Amino acid sequence: MRHCIENPAAGDGGASERRACRLDASDNNQNRRALQDSARIDEMLWKLGERLRAGRFDDWERDFAWSVFGQAKRPRWSPSARQMAIIQRLIDKPAPSAEPTESLIDDGGQVK
Repeated sequence: MRHCIENPAAGDGGASERRACRLDASDNNQNRRALQDSARIDEMLWKLGERLRAGRFDDWERDFAWSVFGQAKRPRWSPSARQMAIIQRLIDKPAPSAEPTESLIDDGGQVK
């Protein structure tokens, strides 16, 4: 909530339309929370983009990521709780293993 008073420094006896305003602490907290949420969303979208470029997603996941990027272009867009959960799951998805699951050397079927 804003609280405004006439600006006595205007020098015209208070007839000036200029006002001195201050924000309540609750407004500052809401703004701070919104900025933190925005920064968190930006970071998540950045990580999602990195994983998309690395080719870590199947067709549905890739289409979902592109859909989110398209929506993120809109002013004042924020993901739904469900979208956030899916984005977080995609970010946390382990990278494909660099090690082969089977031995590349033929050991003749012997158990070690």
